[in-house]
Amino acid sequence: MTFLLSEIMKKIDLITVKTIVFIVLFLRFSPFTNAQTTISIEKSIPIPDHPSYHDDREDEEHEHGNNSYAPLTLYIPVWGLPAQIDTTFGIEKVQLSIKHSRISDIKIELFSPDGTLVWISNRNGKNGEDYRNATFTQRGFDGPISSAEAPFSGEYQPDGNLASFNNGQDPNGNWILKVHDLGANTEGVFEKVSLAFSDNPARMRTSPCSFSNPQACVCSRVDGKMMPDLVISAMGTAANMWEIAYDSTKGYGMLMFEVRVMNLGEGPLELVGTNKWLCGPDTVADRNVRCREGDETNDSIYPRQIFQQNIYRIKNGQLDKITRTAGTMAYDGHPGHDHYHADYYARFTLLKPIENEPDTSKWEQVGAARKASFCLWDMQFCDEENKKCDAKGRFYDERTLPNYGFGTYRSCDDPRRQGISVGGIDWYGLHYDGQNLRLPSTIANGLYFLKLEIDPFNFYEEADETNNVLILPVVFRFQKGDTEGGKK
Repeated sequence: MTFLLSEIMKKIDLITVKTIVFIVLFLRFSPFTNAQTTISIEKSIPIPDHPSYHDDREDEEHEHGNNSYAPLTLYIPVWGLPAQIDTTFGIEKVQLSIKHSRISDIKIELFSPDGTLVWISNRNGKNGEDYRNATFTQRGFDGPISSAEAPFSGEYQPDGNLASFNNGQDPNGNWILKVHDLGANTEGVFEKVSLAFSDNPARMRTSPCSFSNPQACVCSRVDGKMMPDLVISAMGTAANMWEIAYDSTKGYGMLMFEVRVMNLGEGPLELVGTNKWLCGPDTVADRNVRCREGDETNDSIYPRQIFQQNIYRIKNGQLDKITRTAGTMAYDGHPGHDHYHADYYARFTLLKPIENEPDTSKWEQVGAARKASFCLWDMQFCDEENKKCDAKGRFYDERTLPNYGFGTYRSCDDPRRQGISVGGIDWYGLHYDGQNLRLPSTIANGLYFLKLEIDPFNFYEEADETNNVLILPVVFRFQKGDTEGGKK
């Protein structure tokens, strides 16, 4: 069935309220007897530019700014599909065209009718331009979008996991695409989005381990605890570091980097809210209270909730769980966030090596930053096809991780539950807020080491507390020592 744009435009009004755009345009709807259905919207629409949002390449302490900002929001009506999408028929691909002079300002989110959210791309592309009919699929042969170079015109793995949509929901209804422009003084235009459903959908493998099937759970510990084990991917960070040259006007340069945290344990990292909220040391009524000046922590006016960690355990042939206190979390209302973050999750340090001194704790510290918080959820999964999960020269996937898929955490906008499944990946790209170290004006070019720590204060109980640190070499070429201003 084919619809002509000229005929549709005669019948449909486009209504814009602030930056919310209601569009009902079917440019192509192929019957699913061909094993694929593609639904597209094609229309040139300016993307609202955030007037004062801070840029991580500039002042990391700048206010995030105007809360009246709203993203471009497109409603994509889907109809005529089977009443359930799953591992046999579901969403396979998303295709996008966006013109923008600095594409790393753009964050793209897709919501399904049941509210499931997947990040298609979050501020990728460095200083490049445009998505040019870029295709996103879990099998993207051009690799992760976070590691690709703009302009984007190939087939990429999205930042999130499209398989999260194929959860048995009814796909018929409004899908929602949100396009955030999170950098000031740049302009962009949305051009096209296509959703492709087929009998070769993105698939998520579920674990046979469950409360109803405890015999399928694997546990190597005598105490029966199925512990998480958080490890940072060396390959992910090493491939995604970006030196920003020293700027004499600002008085500093920057190092930006990706952090890919994998759960390689036998159980999920699961954090649950207690509904106990704090402003400083004082208990407050609920999450809607605004903290007073002086009570704020971690650059947030919102109260912090005490977290508990659920640890799953095999006991007497049954699966149960035990609970322990595990830090705090709070809502982040800055544009592009709008979800809950676990506090004190990561620490980054830049070290200058000392000749003939193998003990890194004695090296000179020349820069440091604490990642205020991470949003913990399964953005991706370790899988044999894409080889995303590396540790000590070995790759981990569904074949090598017992209880693979046990957990399932598909969002962090819920204060009651966050986590990382067995084989899940919490993935933070180099353009995400806080994924950087400001380089002091005194730093010279040469060899340094970037030290990354996950859970540096040991809030979470894990199978191995010694493998949460990764140290990688980085060579600076464009800092003040050799060439003032340099080139990026």
